[in-house]
Amino acid sequence: LQGGAIAILTAAERPGHFAGMVLISPLVLANPESATTFKDYSRILKHLMEKASTMLKFWIPRPFWVLAAKVLNLVLPNLSLGPIDSSVLSRNKTEVDIYNSDPLICRAGLKVCFGIQLLNAVSRVERALPKLTVPFLLLQGSADRLCDSKGAYLLMELAKSQDKTLKIYEGAYHVLHKELPEVTNSVFHEINMWVSQRTATAGTASPP
Repeated sequence: LQGGAIAILTAAERPGHFAGMVLISPLVLANPESATTFKDYSRILKHLMEKASTMLKFWIPRPFWVLAAKVLNLVLPNLSLGPIDSSVLSRNKTEVDIYNSDPLICRAGLKVCFGIQLLNAVSRVERALPKLTVPFLLLQGSADRLCDSKGAYLLMELAKSQDKTLKIYEGAYHVLHKELPEVTNSVFHEINMWVSQRTATAGTASPP
């Protein structure tokens, strides 16, 4: 889930190390009112704080949820917040079944420490966007329930890159390279064309 965020942060901090990057469904938007990811996380926090309130015999007001979660991270960082619903990963049922049967997938669920890291990472990404100058191709599903497509538009708006391309796949979910065949084929085609065009240009510009 944080792969795109890591790529953005690294490229923004060390632009001289990269000639370009391809982003698929990166986590960008931190606004809980517009990003489904954080709506879900806020819901999880609410459930978590209500559970804590029951255990501690008092009610925790809404403004203290995030603060309480950070404190809880110090005390119970490995407390499970529940697993990701695999049905939101892709519309391709075969790929979802493969994911569900993969023995290497952790079934323990997201933990409190991961939730805090997620919030911190996205906060850093928002601050890094104006520093981003590396050329990039951004591919995003409009129905992504893990990383809202509004984040893709925000990235396009704030990044200072002169060479930036966005392609939205209508109705597609989060894992575009394992989506319905027409989406997956288009994703690999777009990546191949984008990289090929820029490597060809770089090769022409290079001295013999």
